[in-house]
Amino acid sequence: MGNLNNVNSFSTYTSEVFGDNNFVIEPTNLNFTVTDYRSMNTIGSSYVAYLFAHDQSADGKMQCDSYVGTGLASGNKVSLGWEPQYLILKNTTRGGDNWVIFDTMRGISTDQDDSILTANTTVAEYASLQISVNADGFELTNTDPITNSSGDNFVYCAVRAPQKTPLNSSEVFDVAVANGQQPVFETGFPVDLGISTNRASSTSGMRFATRLTSQNNGKYLDSSSSAAEATNAEYGVFDSNDSWHGVSGFSNSDFYSWNFKRAPGFFDVVAYEGNGVAGNTVQHNLGVTPEMIIVKGRTSTSHWGVYHKDLGPDAPILINSNAAAQSYNGYWNSTTPTGASFTIGDHNSVNNSSQQYLSYLFATVNDVSKVGSYTGTAADLDIDAGFTNGAAFVLIKRTDATGDWYLWDAERGISTGNDPYLLFNSTATEVTTTDYIDPLNAGFTLTASAPAALNANGGEYIYLAIAGDNGFANNGELEVQNTSLELDYIETYSVTNELALTSTVGTADGCTTSTLMD
Repeated sequence: MGNLNNVNSFSTYTSEVFGDNNFVIEPTNLNFTVTDYRSMNTIGSSYVAYLFAHDQSADGKMQCDSYVGTGLASGNKVSLGWEPQYLILKNTTRGGDNWVIFDTMRGISTDQDDSILTANTTVAEYASLQISVNADGFELTNTDPITNSSGDNFVYCAVRAPQKTPLNSSEVFDVAVANGQQPVFETGFPVDLGISTNRASSTSGMRFATRLTSQNNGKYLDSSSSAAEATNAEYGVFDSNDSWHGVSGFSNSDFYSWNFKRAPGFFDVVAYEGNGVAGNTVQHNLGVTPEMIIVKGRTSTSHWGVYHKDLGPDAPILINSNAAAQSYNGYWNSTTPTGASFTIGDHNSVNNSSQQYLSYLFATVNDVSKVGSYTGTAADLDIDAGFTNGAAFVLIKRTDATGDWYLWDAERGISTGNDPYLLFNSTATEVTTTDYIDPLNAGFTLTASAPAALNANGGEYIYLAIAGDNGFANNGELEVQNTSLELDYIETYSVTNELALTSTVGTADGCTTSTLMD
């Protein structure tokens, strides 16, 4: 037994607390039993008990278990079967080590310092490299006694990351314009990927900053470049309500950010380390088979490799290039992704040994997103993406010949007149004098004036589109999904004597729920 309010090691004398003073009485699904221990059963006092379940079912939201420290800065991986958003853990072997709390809202950053709170002290939050999360659980990345000292035993409780598939694009996507204040890009939801640029500047392409690796450190990747991850203080400060901002702010309204929230079925971000071996599998939490995967090396020079369902695993294409799709199996190892993982080959752009990578996974969600393809006609061409209120974001690339990656969004304008566009693979400034795309409730229309890079007769193209806000959940049908942490019961009880007390645990009906992250 351990005390949450101190640093002591755990005691083995649990019969003094849970049981009848002689033997431990294990809790059941109906009740738990305490003795006359003064901290838990003093006559006339009232207590509150918080009960947490160790749930290993496929859709379980919490696990409470233990692991043994290795004293190594890598390799000590704890498998949960899912990615956590919250962790509290304690060294039970040694005295003097705090209860430490991690969560993805304050920051669990891969290969970077994590934001840490201590449950048993009044010390302010501090930063230290201790853990990283992955699609299957978490990994200890320090030799510190608070998380991973060799041979010591640690207990933990982990809460699963959100499991809600979006019903409306506004839950998971937003185009934000810099407001010149802190925070700069306001979205109304926790953002996991912010893609930003200055549309009037030619100094860089699209800058990708992610919560998973850029929580407070200004790390970003440039879509027009093969360069490794760069650092800029203006990028990569994420919080729970807005996408990201920087210490200097942006007063220039030419700065735009396209913001994505991770959600099952829609979008996921996975950080992984390459091993140089063809056939290496990378687990993900998209919950469905990815239809489009974008991979970029963080720590070395490499191309942006793209998988698309309509090209298949032997035809990679590059975001930082206007080249056509290749015929090559070194990126995806001739293997189609699954609902649990994707497979990479031995090409340095996706799997260089000991190098760090980021992957962005997309899939189609009814009236939210569409990963698709079309054949050009050189005439007006309607693209039905299954939407009801048009497209808020459209990204298109020609695959059978050269062609840039074109980006439009409804914030800057998708109208019957001229529509501003930007290029993912270029540092060129925004073009505002063309009418290549028109609005369509079901998706979007390519016009007859669009160039061969968008609408050549017989040309082949891929696209990613995000729907406009349809104003309803599930096309007007009310659907309630509870994705919060579900506490089995919070019970208060009063002591009537100093003998063993049995407290009955309520059923799930009428439980109180507390949302960590929608």
